[in-house]
Amino acid sequence: NKPVEEFYPKSEWKHLRNLRIRQKGVLSDIESRMYKGNGTLLDVNISISILRDPEGKILGSIGIIRDITSQKAAERKIRESESKIRIILDNSAAGITLTDEEDRIVSWNKYMEDLLGMKRKDLDLKHVSVLYPQLEWEKIQQAHVKKMGSLHHLETKARKKNGELIDVDLSVNVLRDAQNNVIGSVGIMQDITKQKRIQEMLMQAKLAAEEASSAKS
Repeated sequence: NKPVEEFYPKSEWKHLRNLRIRQKGVLSDIESRMYKGNGTLLDVNISISILRDPEGKILGSIGIIRDITSQKAAERKIRESESKIRIILDNSAAGITLTDEEDRIVSWNKYMEDLLGMKRKDLDLKHVSVLYPQLEWEKIQQAHVKKMGSLHHLETKARKKNGELIDVDLSVNVLRDAQNNVIGSVGIMQDITKQKRIQEMLMQAKLAAEEASSAKS
């Protein structure tokens, strides 16, 4: 004979009242919290059906309550883990992309946006080939990454949003499910434009020195 509202924190009971269950008659899969006998809170999933007589007068209700405390705790841990991973990715000095089984970009870090001057609309669900000139994408394809499982330190070129090409060091790891089906890949791209320019300058200096030595001889 206790008023049912006593089982809920005030904020949760207010939320349930705002759902207007009596007017709707039935509501399922409502996530809420309830007090246990010792005063601690329990995460619950509730389904409620209103009981009426033949004239439509409300006689009461039936509530089916399922304990989902463990499930909610697991979900919180997953969210915390995802948050930590996102912090690590966004503070990484490399462009990182995650693609699905059809090579569409489904996730990326902030460094990738900054590296290529792109935003969400330029990357979200776009085929990963948009990041590369045609000839470079063909070169990547020839490495047969999905068959080999990984590709490490391939020197190639990436295309920025403004059309500018930059030299990059590319590594790719293929992701597979328990049945060994390809479900996507992780790509790590590092800008090596400055290193390549320095290498070219050193090579030119070496050739110049060799030509000078030859001329002197």
